[in-house]
Amino acid sequence: MGAIVAAVSTLAFPGGQSFRDVVVVPYAALLDKWQDGEFHQGGPIWPEWDQQIAARHCRGGLPVDVRPIAPEDPERYVEALAWGGGIDPQFGHQVAEFSARLLATTLTRPELPIAFSSKPERGWRTIYDTPPFFEAILHWFGIPPERVHLVNEPTRVGELYVAPQAEQLDGPGPSAAYLDALDAMATARLHELPTARIPALYVSRAGMTARFAGEAYLEQRLEAAGVRVMRPESLPLIEQIRAYRAADLIIFADGSAVHVLQLLGHIDAEVGVIVRRSGTHIAEPNLEPRVRSLAYEDATAGLICGILPSGRRATHLGLSVLRDDEIVDMFARLGVDIGSGWSESAFTEARDEDVLAWADAQVAQPEQHGQGSVEQILDRTGQAGLGYLVDAMNGRLEPLSAYLAMITGKRAPRGEGEPTTLYIHIPRTAGSAVRKSIEQVIEDRDVCMVYDHREVDGAFSLDEFAALPEEQRAAYALVAGDFGYGFHRLVPGPTRYVVTLRHPIGRIISLYRAAGMPGPSIESWVFDDERLEADNHMVRMISGWTDVPFGGCTQGMLDEAIANIEADFDAVLIRGSAARSAAVLGKAMGVTLPPFETVNADPAGEDSYDPPKALRKRLRQLNKRDVALFKRYSEAL
Repeated sequence: MGAIVAAVSTLAFPGGQSFRDVVVVPYAALLDKWQDGEFHQGGPIWPEWDQQIAARHCRGGLPVDVRPIAPEDPERYVEALAWGGGIDPQFGHQVAEFSARLLATTLTRPELPIAFSSKPERGWRTIYDTPPFFEAILHWFGIPPERVHLVNEPTRVGELYVAPQAEQLDGPGPSAAYLDALDAMATARLHELPTARIPALYVSRAGMTARFAGEAYLEQRLEAAGVRVMRPESLPLIEQIRAYRAADLIIFADGSAVHVLQLLGHIDAEVGVIVRRSGTHIAEPNLEPRVRSLAYEDATAGLICGILPSGRRATHLGLSVLRDDEIVDMFARLGVDIGSGWSESAFTEARDEDVLAWADAQVAQPEQHGQGSVEQILDRTGQAGLGYLVDAMNGRLEPLSAYLAMITGKRAPRGEGEPTTLYIHIPRTAGSAVRKSIEQVIEDRDVCMVYDHREVDGAFSLDEFAALPEEQRAAYALVAGDFGYGFHRLVPGPTRYVVTLRHPIGRIISLYRAAGMPGPSIESWVFDDERLEADNHMVRMISGWTDVPFGGCTQGMLDEAIANIEADFDAVLIRGSAARSAAVLGKAMGVTLPPFETVNADPAGEDSYDPPKALRKRLRQLNKRDVALFKRYSEAL
């Protein structure tokens, strides 16, 4: 790195900031806008959040991130770090969104470890767990693995340094000083350019699911015209960069590979981008200052795509169809003659095969589709001028149609094949009120209660329920009880979990009062007696790790609880938000639920007892996993 530092030491990287005593958290949302989430929510909780600009994540000059939820007293402490950004499984976004601070950070604060964060469900505990391209990007910037600090749990940082984004998606683009610094770095990294120049380079997506229909045939004709064809996913990042530095003309099928140019400074090449999604000029403000010339060509006849579970169009997963009569002229405008030997019939055959193969790929990944997906795919196939393929597409997509019909059935009032609702009744969360509300809707159907740890009239024990005939266990519309996650293994057929959460301090106080306030104090009742129901009981139940000894609840159990919720729970309700909770649960079940009415409230007022501050702190520390779980889902509701 020394050579690079020497080469660019005269260049200024203004705008770096250092903050004291900053908490950094894993991401709750990272590039989740496409599924109706947030762009970003996680990373550093900057002081005076609303007034921060340069420290926060920006697009188009404005912050797009959401203030993370502050944890209670993080256990981890690190003296000093630099902030690098998020880690995402999408290569293009990793470069475009999260690489623009790295060069300045490396050059201005070389002594600091660089912190990165991701979503806990990714399971990336070390740099070697992350996607290989992440380490390749860091290597390009001269950042060794040992300098990387992954934030996998809330961490308090004594000093946190953050360099500004040198460029942003949607602009502003890079400054001249930043491009000069990248030039110097590239020269030091590559040492020597390849001896042979590349007159023309085509960067293909033919090996990807989302591509141009018939792109493999385009590759053949381009190679015949003397164009080098590169499928970037098959090459190391450094070799891709060498090719771009050596090329006089670069034509991209638009996609993530375009962003590799953002790792470079000035590129002495003409660049063309063939648009896959009409009207989209990917990375235009970032590319234009770098290249000799930049042109976007839009010859799309249509984009065949489905609908995501969120209800949005899955345009980023779609198959682009080019206009037959435009292809040859489009490449001519970009500087390549493919007219010689071009066969319309051969292209049509290749294109149609690609369309049907793309349909097969959608069937193989049904979970990425939502209601109306098949209908939209068929409509868009016709709109792209391929109406003659609609019947064949419909036949290929029949398994996807069946899958989506099944999912729809899970939201309908109970009938044949509808899932059994499994209500995990965590004590003192108003669970009885929720159960009574559901019972009013399904009063003509079977309701079952399974309680092992308290007496409930008419309830089975867990062993008694397990001994029931299979057809009886499958017939219940609702099973409520004090069982944990994993109970679904006893219920034949489809199931959906529901649970109510409550702030753990209030829940423990309520437990104590409901028990008649036994013993000298709530403190001795919890800690001396080592009561499991007062030790992260919500995380224990939802993770399925109900028998872990007192004080043994781990971050891994919290992660597992969150993963279970995201995968198998139709609704997470919050005590104290009765109206919203009833609406959320009713939507999940496909019914209208009556309001939740408190059933087992303490007439004396269960929240009237206010423990001392020191005891609250001790209870909160014991139940920090429950606190984190409650905050996550109460904010979401």
